[in-house]
Amino acid sequence: GKWQFQESEAYLRQLGALDESSPGSPRVIIPNWVQGRSNCVGSSEFHDVCCVSECGQRLAMLERRLAMPAATPEAVEAALPGVGIDAVLRNRLRAIAKAHGGRVP
Repeated sequence: GKWQFQESEAYLRQLGALDESSPGSPRVIIPNWVQGRSNCVGSSEFHDVCCVSECGQRLAMLERRLAMPAATPEAVEAALPGVGIDAVLRNRLRAIAKAHGGRVP
């Protein structure tokens, strides 16, 4: 199935969460979207009440180590030493890669 985002393309673009590198097939850059104001539980003109992403540090580490927009499931796993990747996650990475030409975006 497809995920339906409530945010407009203009908002996602301004947020830096819209990947338009493939004409006719825009994609949402999830880490950028997660940090958007639309995911905050409350806001005013003075402040936002947002949840800190518990995965932010791991994702940042993964992005630094891979230094590419997509990688094989094996490369993703190799870039996360010490992180317990179980069979369920390994199979999920493979399924995502299969749907995206052999690479995990």
